[in-house]
Amino acid sequence: YFATTGTDVLDTDPIDIAASSMQVSTLKHAIEYNEQLLLFSDTTQFILQTDGGSLTPTSVSIDATTQFESADVIAPIPVGNYIYFIQERGNFSAIREYYADNDTLTNDSVDITAGVSTYIPNDLTSFVVCPMEDTMFFAKGNEIYVYKYFWDANQKIQASWSKWIYDVTIIGLFVVDSTVYVLANDSSQLKLFTIDVQNLEDAGLTYKVALDHRTQLTGVYDAATDKTQFTMPYGEKAGLIAVNAANGADLVISNSGATYYVDGNYTDVYFGTQYLTKYEFSTVYLREETSRGTIAVTSGRMQVRTYALDYKDSAFFQVEVDPVDRDPKTYTFNGRLITNPAFLLGSPTILTGTFTVPVQSKNDQHKVTVKSNSHLPFHLIAAEIESFYNRRSTRG
Repeated sequence: YFATTGTDVLDTDPIDIAASSMQVSTLKHAIEYNEQLLLFSDTTQFILQTDGGSLTPTSVSIDATTQFESADVIAPIPVGNYIYFIQERGNFSAIREYYADNDTLTNDSVDITAGVSTYIPNDLTSFVVCPMEDTMFFAKGNEIYVYKYFWDANQKIQASWSKWIYDVTIIGLFVVDSTVYVLANDSSQLKLFTIDVQNLEDAGLTYKVALDHRTQLTGVYDAATDKTQFTMPYGEKAGLIAVNAANGADLVISNSGATYYVDGNYTDVYFGTQYLTKYEFSTVYLREETSRGTIAVTSGRMQVRTYALDYKDSAFFQVEVDPVDRDPKTYTFNGRLITNPAFLLGSPTILTGTFTVPVQSKNDQHKVTVKSNSHLPFHLIAAEIESFYNRRSTRG
């Protein structure tokens, strides 16, 4: 740890070198990246490198490579060939994707939140990555912001943002394999929750029962009362529902404190609280090719007639159409079709098909929202929009 001579610099001496920059740079984080050591300050990124094959006090140098502001509270995270870090911009946060450009032999970064610049708040408290599922998680308060991406060779073919809102205050996140562990404050109690990002099918079912605070319990049946008794491991919880683990059907329940009763004789039952899943379509425009690329056509009138929603392995969802100056209408899909040979009373029906809803409104004067608060599966895979377009003038 100490130099052995005051007149010579030996290869075995400690490496003590400063980063030189036009700005005051206090180094906060060090990341191994692209066979180099990348150093982060608040405003600049540096590379620790050597002129020779070995790292010695005489061969090492720290050179500035890029200048991007970086929030120092949460450390950057390397994922594959990229490094992701957070920037704070007023009341919101930007997430940058840092990479090495092999063509120019330089480093650069892009803002992956450019399309949602006011979506993610500042003062994020946790940032973790699940590389096995190509997903990132950013937490603040009772919210988790999710970035889902997918690379095909050097092309990113998926880059989506969404938000999960919980009834607990999130303290921290960490990831093991495909499971996100959430340390949270629930009614002044510190609890550990898990989120299975794989979303695998439950045993005996063809889907995952979608419930928060979910637990699977085995009950004790009382023939005299024709009720099955369950003891909730986390105590009494408002809004709990019960689902038959054998076929996914809703069950009638009552409780006395942490003891819950289900009408009938059931061996395995899922308990949990329902949550709302919601997707709102963006404004639809016609697009045309120009010398500047593809642009939206804003002249003329585009009258949207219907939305045809393609769903897969779904049992329940609702479509809300909210036109300007008219009352909103809700259209419900529940799989209960007379033409469906698999339809049985008392059991959910899982179908794949197309659900069409009328809109009859100008493209920028309505909102279409697809939502579900059911524990049953809901997978929206595509949407087709039928519309009429009239242009009142011609272009020269």
